[in-house]
This record gives sequence, structure tokens and C-alpha cells, in this order.
Amino acid sequence: MLFEADGELLLLESTAKERASMVRPLSAMKAYYTPYAPVDHQMRLFAYGGFFDRVEARKEAKRSRQQADSEAHRGGDVTPGSRAGHARRPS
Repeated sequence: MLFEADGELLLLESTAKERASMVRPLSAMKAYYTPYAPVDHQMRLFAYGGFFDRVEARKEAKRSRQQADSEAHRGGDVTPGSRAGHARRPS
């Protein structure tokens, strides 16, 4: 929530874990704060561009984890043409 006090625009971040970090100058927070799912006074949910950035970041993180898991599962000892994690027996 944005509000003005003493001529300064402030950001109230009600979900902050520490009371000291709940109210901060908006000018200082712009570089760090990307709203993505605000709720208005009638409890309607809206989506900002930050929502889509967050969705994409989560998808990328999931792909990275899956790739790392796949590579760890293979262990580097897989011969070409074998299934991941199952080395082909020598003929």
C-alpha cells in the first residue's frame, strides 16, 4: 500500500517479517519491489507485470532443478544411446 507522510511517498509492506521493514520510502524501494498480485478495497485481485516475471522465474528454476537432477542421476557414466541413469552393458 502506498501512502504519503510529511510530503514523502511511502510503501507499506504488511507481509514483512520485521516491523522495522514494513514502512519504507518508495523511492528507495523501486529498484527492489515488483508488485505482482495486488488486492483492492473490494478484495479484487489484479495481476501486474511482476506476476508474469515471477511465473517465468519459477518455471526457469523448476527447469534448472530438473536438469540438475537429471545430470546427477546420470552420474556422467552413461554411454551414448543408453537411457539416462542406465549404462549399456558391454557386448
